[in-house]
Amino acid sequence: MMFNLIDILSRYTGFNEDEVNSIIAKAPTTYKKYSIKKRRGGTRTIYHPSKETKTLQYVLLNYYLNAFPVHKCAYAYIKGNKSPLLNNALKHKDYKYSICLDIKDFFPSIKPDDLLNILTEKNSFTKEEKQHLINLLFISQKNGMPSLPIGAPTSPMISNIIMYDLDNKINGLAHKINKRSVYTRYADDLVFSTNTKGACLNFYKNLESLLTKTKSPKLTINKLKTNLCSRKNRRIVTGLVICPTATISVGRKNKRYIRKLLLDYKYNKLDIKMKHHLSGYLAYILDVEPEFYNRLILKYGGEIVNAALQQTRSIISSR
Repeated sequence: MMFNLIDILSRYTGFNEDEVNSIIAKAPTTYKKYSIKKRRGGTRTIYHPSKETKTLQYVLLNYYLNAFPVHKCAYAYIKGNKSPLLNNALKHKDYKYSICLDIKDFFPSIKPDDLLNILTEKNSFTKEEKQHLINLLFISQKNGMPSLPIGAPTSPMISNIIMYDLDNKINGLAHKINKRSVYTRYADDLVFSTNTKGACLNFYKNLESLLTKTKSPKLTINKLKTNLCSRKNRRIVTGLVICPTATISVGRKNKRYIRKLLLDYKYNKLDIKMKHHLSGYLAYILDVEPEFYNRLILKYGGEIVNAALQQTRSIISSR
């Protein structure tokens, strides 16, 4: 199958071919770079592409990348998947034991060849077109090596495309260790759950061996973020707490924080940024633990809580 990259990008954006070529050539240098704090400490670097670069990326995403399969074990970045965090956690709620693992530097570990090797199985690209794809979809790190940028609209889908075969192998590994186990992946968070004691450590050892043997993508486990847990203690899956009763909760710490924010909102002590922050939290709670949202309404009143929830729309409409 032939895939005329420049022609497609031109037809779907309205840019002429010279303009498309110019945007692609400049793309790696058009990102705004900033850092955000991680929930567990440290910072994450975000790369926000320019308007023109992002426009071309969206064409590739919608016209081409979205057609590739995503493994059923993947829960992040799936179009039309409502409540992905909740659905991911629910897969593990009925098991006794879990191991939660994190892939170290997940997006930066993904390289152009990881993607091109998959894309060229279905399409014929010229050498020039391959370079165009690299320019448009990857950034150059300080060491000069290209990697997948956190912040580009195409990066999440690319990560799922590249992980398809590996997800399939890991899922097979999980079922080989224990037929009634479950494996899921939410971006760089891998979770294996089972009712068999000792199976989690067995999974970890075999997964480590599998990743060592896998050449593309070349990934490593972040051992500092590996967490073994059971029903006897608190199990946290993608930020959600699985209670001993097999119910899902946002956790006591988050609930205390949200109550404090609501109280400050009630007495008009929050600035616009924090109102936006509270609104996001409330939308998150309404999605994953609606019973707690209802309890907030009973305590603070429906008018206060629902008004706080609407802050995001109010802020956007006022701009």
